[in-house]
Amino acid sequence: MYAISKNNEISELRAPKIVVNNDRKNGKETALLVTKDTFKEMARNNQVKDEEGKVEKGKHYIAFSLEGKNYRIIVDINQLANTLGNTLLFEIGSLKEKNDEGKFEAVNETKWNKTLGLDKDGAKGVNTYLGSLIVEQVASQQQTV
Repeated sequence: MYAISKNNEISELRAPKIVVNNDRKNGKETALLVTKDTFKEMARNNQVKDEEGKVEKGKHYIAFSLEGKNYRIIVDINQLANTLGNTLLFEIGSLKEKNDEGKFEAVNETKWNKTLGLDKDGAKGVNTYLGSLIVEQVASQQQTV
């Protein structure tokens, strides 16, 4: 994965995030949330190649670690689900997990949320730069005096 840094400043805000997209048409689906600048960088440096080393047109990947395991998600630029200002939301084409032999194996789409921890209570997404689950924090209970 490429580092997101500028003038020695690492930006968590620019980091690609995997989120659960609550699409009214398709229900819940796992998606990649990324800024336009970060996507340009990803498109330039993270092109998907087939087994012969040929670039697969329009397909790009993000590699990241989460809970000690290595993953790779692939998005197709033709699968842009939504745009809001400087933010792009892509449908994820595949999720792959690195096995003990160092090869990436596809994870069944029905298991994506569980594999990434997005099925846990309060889970909002995965920050691919920090390799951590983003959890919604519940406001503390009111204290009585």
